[in-house]
Amino acid sequence: MLTRLLNLWPHALALLVVYLVIPAALTAVANAAPDPGAWKAAVFFSLLGLNPAASFVVAGLAGYRHGFAWPLLLAVPVLFVPAAYLVYNDSALVYGLLYAVFAALGLAVGWGVRRVQRRRPAAGR
Repeated sequence: MLTRLLNLWPHALALLVVYLVIPAALTAVANAAPDPGAWKAAVFFSLLGLNPAASFVVAGLAGYRHGFAWPLLLAVPVLFVPAAYLVYNDSALVYGLLYAVFAALGLAVGWGVRRVQRRRPAAGR
């Protein structure tokens, strides 16, 4: 069990970077922009576009590599909590659950692709 958790740390780190670093950079750039609506656009893009897509893709890669990894599914909302308080505000906490749903879908897709590829015999044998 411990080795399975240790195998997931690169995926968790990637999600933490996407949840914290990229939105903070987008917010800093949007605050420097002369358009007052740029900050709202950056927040909406981050909350509703970038983070769900990253949750799906990173979880899909983890599902393909490690199978359906429950610890990553549970870690997604926990990893979003610091970003909710540091970059957004506490009203953004509900998005952590949305990202967990996208991560569950990604894990299922990655796990399914893994099963199909392992079941299929190799060509030329």
